[in-house]
Amino acid sequence: MSTSPLRCAVVGAGITGLTAAFRLQQAGADVTVFEAGAAPGGSIRTHREGDWLVEDGPNTLLLRDCSCDALFTALGLAPLIANPAAKRRYLVRHGRPHALPSSPWGALWTPIFSLSGKLRVLLEPFIRTNRDNPDETLESFARRRVGQEFLDYAVNPFVGGVYACAPGDLCVRHALPRLWRLEQNHGSLVRGTIALLRAKRRTGDRSKPRLVSFAGGLQDLTDALTRSLARPLSRFTTITSVERAPAGPWILHGQRAGETFSGSFDRVLFATNAEAMAKLQVDGSQPLPALGQLPYSAVTSVALGYARAQVEHPLDGFGMLIPQREGRHILGTLFSTTLFPHRAPEGRVLLTTFVGGRQPEMASLPDAELLARVRADLADLIGARGEPEFVRIARWPRAIPRYGASMGPLRAQMDLFEHAHPGLFLAGAFRDGVSLPDCLAAGERAAARVKA
Repeated sequence: MSTSPLRCAVVGAGITGLTAAFRLQQAGADVTVFEAGAAPGGSIRTHREGDWLVEDGPNTLLLRDCSCDALFTALGLAPLIANPAAKRRYLVRHGRPHALPSSPWGALWTPIFSLSGKLRVLLEPFIRTNRDNPDETLESFARRRVGQEFLDYAVNPFVGGVYACAPGDLCVRHALPRLWRLEQNHGSLVRGTIALLRAKRRTGDRSKPRLVSFAGGLQDLTDALTRSLARPLSRFTTITSVERAPAGPWILHGQRAGETFSGSFDRVLFATNAEAMAKLQVDGSQPLPALGQLPYSAVTSVALGYARAQVEHPLDGFGMLIPQREGRHILGTLFSTTLFPHRAPEGRVLLTTFVGGRQPEMASLPDAELLARVRADLADLIGARGEPEFVRIARWPRAIPRYGASMGPLRAQMDLFEHAHPGLFLAGAFRDGVSLPDCLAAGERAAARVKA
């Protein structure tokens, strides 16, 4: 006797929602994906203009293991591995970009840190473990374990590059859980890292992190996932409420292209943003209003194309990060044409610079003023002179959620929501991590929970 397939709705066509929809469909579910906007992909947007190829949102995908390979193979995608030169990273100090050391010997001689700063880091294994404050900020954590100088010139620029905010805005337990667990489980970051390396050798794990994209940019991934959907993506559809029907399924209500919409589903995965979840009505009430208070960093991406001769720096690396103490207008710059081929016409280079975040006023500057400040910093730091041949600006007013101390209570509320409403599920950057690998993994886990 045949049974009807599980009817699943996925609300939100970002990378998490699309990945979950693909896996549910593979498992035999009847899946419908709803997207409030015109295009799928969330913040993943690749723009092509002539021979220029620009990422408006995320630029790379860091794969720490082989867990995504099966997904890429199923979609017929071949990852494009970044140029080996991308292993070199630059950090600005005293107005100059310096290559980060790639070995312990190099760390001894790097001009990025003073002798006293290096000696302070050597004390890290002897620092007492924090057992008293589970909501310790990353700023406090870093100052306590590695000292003020490493906080200012290593942790601060790293956080600016990932979360686009300051270390004091983040709770280390929620924002960087791997780092927090090293201290909790081993009493030291150094001892914890050594223990992880030994465990990896014991298991014979030879996998190395890979920095990848695709021939047509990261949007190749979301486009392939969208094409794989058995049912067409329901665009311009905003889900405003959901209620349990007497017979058991969940009824979604919303607006589709200005008209009222309703649909019946056995399971519903919400993979949208925190603001939408805060407004959602479930059985006549708003169960998650606190999600509307989750802070986000505003980020603006400025892509500039120059003739190679206009830039003095060799651009022999991933890019450069700017510590807040340097007093610059920009968070950092990616050397996009060094990372991957065919990002610019022959003889040209593409620089992708990010502003905003810890300086939110920068993200909303008018185009002319924004370009003037970005170009001034690039001229000082890497010798980018003259008028750029190509300009593209992409603005993200709510780019990256900030995981502060409120994430503990918020996650508890989301867990309770799922427990109280069987058949409704939550996943996405507002809960599961902000990086692309985090969002892909969240989609995989969400599909498994929905199937179960």
